[in-house]
Amino acid sequence: MKSIKTSKAFTKKQTTLGYILLVAAALLIFTGRIELLALAALFLGMTYYQKDKDIIKIENDHLEIKIGALASTRFIKFKDITSIEAASPKKVILHYKEDSKPKKLRIPVHMIEQTELDEFIIFINNKLKPEPATSV
Repeated sequence: MKSIKTSKAFTKKQTTLGYILLVAAALLIFTGRIELLALAALFLGMTYYQKDKDIIKIENDHLEIKIGALASTRFIKFKDITSIEAASPKKVILHYKEDSKPKKLRIPVHMIEQTELDEFIIFINNKLKPEPATSV
């Protein structure tokens, strides 16, 4: 089993934004506006939760994809994957079928190290290639 975790650069950026919100909330707390404080706490809590979490787990016959703390886990069998599309450097889409209906899943490129993303795309493309026929 291989897994792709949240990149350290993404976590660092999210943590920095959370602390900026916290400082802004501290400056505005005397105005009676505590919404920003709650938002900062939520932001930092979700970032802490995602810190070392697996975004994509590659199992023997399927993928498990959990993009965010509040997102549900998606189980996608390799046999249901139809293609993977690198639409742009910031947009990768996994095409698959669920109950015979075509579905799309956008891979969170901004959350993954580029080398891991490249390896994942190559891995999926290799899985899509037909198995060579063996002669008996």
